[in-house]
Amino acid sequence: MLIKSRLNNKGGAAATHYKLSYGDTFDFDGVPDPDSSASRSGGRFGYTIGGGVEWAFADKWTTKLEYQYFDFGKVRLTDIEGNDKIDAHTIKIGLNYKF
Repeated sequence: MLIKSRLNNKGGAAATHYKLSYGDTFDFDGVPDPDSSASRSGGRFGYTIGGGVEWAFADKWTTKLEYQYFDFGKVRLTDIEGNDKIDAHTIKIGLNYKF
């Protein structure tokens, strides 16, 4: 029996390296102003969840559509500003040939 379509889900641990920055780097005279900007970088661990569907349209060919969400929590860039959320959404479209 040939399965024509399949639903799947996934989840687990994830890791990333981030770099956040904001602000103007120049003052009104066009001179660099280091006090008007901030940046921060580092590594974070988080989680991922997602799901998708795969459809067989021929004997050895399938196509798929997947969604995945990544969450790495929040990071404070400066003492004045609020927290910045580090997350991502991805959508994948694929074409597969089964050997």
